[in-house]
Amino acid sequence: MSPDITALRLALSDNGYTPVPLFGKEPPAYGKNNKVKGFTGWQLLRNVNRSQCEMWARVWPDAENTGILTRETPAFDADILNEEAARAVEDFVRERFEERGYFPVRIGFPPKRAFLFQTDNPFDKITVNFEQTREKPEKIEFLCNGQQLVVNGIHPETQRPYNWFGGEPWKIKREELPYISAEEAQQLVDDVVELLIRDFGYVRKVDRPKRVKGGNGQFVNDQLANEADWQILIANILKGDDLHDSVRDLAAKYVKSGMHPGAAVNSLRALMESSSAPKDERWQQRFDDIPRAVDSALDKFAPEEEEPEEEEPPVIITPPPQQPPPGARPQQQGPGAGPQQQAPGAGPQQGPQQGPSPKQPQFILSLEDWLTRDLPEPDFLLGSWLSTTSRVICTAPTGLGKTIFAIALALHGSAGSTFLHWQGVRPAKILFIDGEMSRRLIKDRLINEVGRSGLRPSGLHILSHEDIQNFQPLNKRAGQAKIENIIKQIGGVDLIIFDNVMSLIAGDQKDEEAWRETLPWVRSLTRRSIGQFWVHHTGRDETRSYGTKTREWQMDCVIHLETVEQPNTDVSFKLMFRKARERTPATRADFADVHITLAGNQWSVAGATIKTKISPLAKRFFEALRDATIGNAANKMFGCPAASLNDWRTECIGRGLIDNNNTNTARALFAKYKLELIVANWIACNSTMAWIL
Repeated sequence: MSPDITALRLALSDNGYTPVPLFGKEPPAYGKNNKVKGFTGWQLLRNVNRSQCEMWARVWPDAENTGILTRETPAFDADILNEEAARAVEDFVRERFEERGYFPVRIGFPPKRAFLFQTDNPFDKITVNFEQTREKPEKIEFLCNGQQLVVNGIHPETQRPYNWFGGEPWKIKREELPYISAEEAQQLVDDVVELLIRDFGYVRKVDRPKRVKGGNGQFVNDQLANEADWQILIANILKGDDLHDSVRDLAAKYVKSGMHPGAAVNSLRALMESSSAPKDERWQQRFDDIPRAVDSALDKFAPEEEEPEEEEPPVIITPPPQQPPPGARPQQQGPGAGPQQQAPGAGPQQGPQQGPSPKQPQFILSLEDWLTRDLPEPDFLLGSWLSTTSRVICTAPTGLGKTIFAIALALHGSAGSTFLHWQGVRPAKILFIDGEMSRRLIKDRLINEVGRSGLRPSGLHILSHEDIQNFQPLNKRAGQAKIENIIKQIGGVDLIIFDNVMSLIAGDQKDEEAWRETLPWVRSLTRRSIGQFWVHHTGRDETRSYGTKTREWQMDCVIHLETVEQPNTDVSFKLMFRKARERTPATRADFADVHITLAGNQWSVAGATIKTKISPLAKRFFEALRDATIGNAANKMFGCPAASLNDWRTECIGRGLIDNNNTNTARALFAKYKLELIVANWIACNSTMAWIL
């Protein structure tokens, strides 16, 4: 692979696109276009960096084409073989959108062409197929969420380079493209289809039937639509129309209906063998893809066994609907979006596709696999320690104020608001489960915290053990089933706060058995991206948690609260992270030992380096400094990763953040964002060095 391809992919990334390596028109797929590795989850790529591009060049040196994800760069793909019609489509689209920005046109297989746009709200692919009157099918597509478009390389059919007219993406910033919304995209497709039908005699294929809901919210034509859709998909395969999508969607229907994967493969192969389409290279490629299509359907649609549910609906108490006190800030709304789904790793996965049977997970990966594995980033809710996959246990002596602290944490976390020195990230749905206090005391504490903060997030739900008749412990299946019902009833959650271990889990806390019974459910919550914050007591020895230490083995964070005697305070304690798996040099401040107090109806923190939010461009300068410190282990300032200002500046030039040819502008930009990072407590500097706090 030419090193210019890596440079081109970096240039695309710097211009706001998301590049992806391609074999011809497709990302790496093991056994299909290469014998090294597949690239699963490429649709989830974001913020591609130099190390990723260099890794692609090493792992897939023959992937000489490059695409960009169309998630935020939608592409109107006019798959039209009539040259006069294709030109008319380009003129129509250009006239409507050219004034909004650059209008680059890509041509790979003339007269087909594609046009690039930008959007901040990705939409599903829009497709309109036409009745086939030429040697190949024709259609109009608007690629967006989940697709990619080839931008550079050799067209696999013409064996000639893809060409751009009106500018090339690696020279045009994404933000300079015409903006388009989902509504405008649909309207554009409708108008272009009307043009082709009216002026060029195209005939639109019958659309696959859609399910329609009646007034009661139930599908009124579910069976009819399903039967007609099966007929259309089978007819498409027999005629050789739209083979890729038809095989994919029929495979999904087979799997969802419970058909054995081997039978699904055999049925699809029989349909393909009976097809009247020419048995050319295109047909052979679709035929060879059948086992992979069934495997993919198994991953997405294979039915799962459901947990048994109790019939009795739980009672859920939300924060009291009182008016905020004078001077309080207005309510901040939660997202109401349910738990964040954990995306599959976007890095390459090794292993052959074994016919139609379900894929077996690769449990043993090589060092190189791990070094190049691209995994989803944590979905943080508060600071750099509390996310939708965090498991946290917080221990404290009786009477210290841990429940008051936990309620404040829940309220701010649900609102996406900064609490103490921890930066709020986004609104979240949080379930607070109390197993000890009376409903009256819970209400009092909620009223007090709402008054202090002025926050009334809709995403916070509170459950009292008193509201559930015969409340079952959470180390028993009945208790877990009850909480699962609650999660389902409120539409999913991002985090559960359990207050506390001794009141919610039955059994001798000194024994491991009670926690061992709870652990499978704990892991299940993590797999579903539901974070957990467990409140626990100390015993007579207030320096450690009560009972077995095995609870802490499975935790990402172990927090200990130690009483600090201070007059005129309602709550006063020292907070220490005794275990912190997410701690890095860049996030050390979030895990520092701090003194937290509640006095004068106000929370405060001492001893913390409080980071504030920075601009997106400042964050890129910070990332450049972070990378400049890599490999410079000897460069330490006060125990923090450090790099010389010259090395940092060089890294910024390499990333295109500053222009080395314009000395004055480069100096001013570097000084501006260095100062922003210093003021926000992200870095510190002297005359020659910069280091990460």
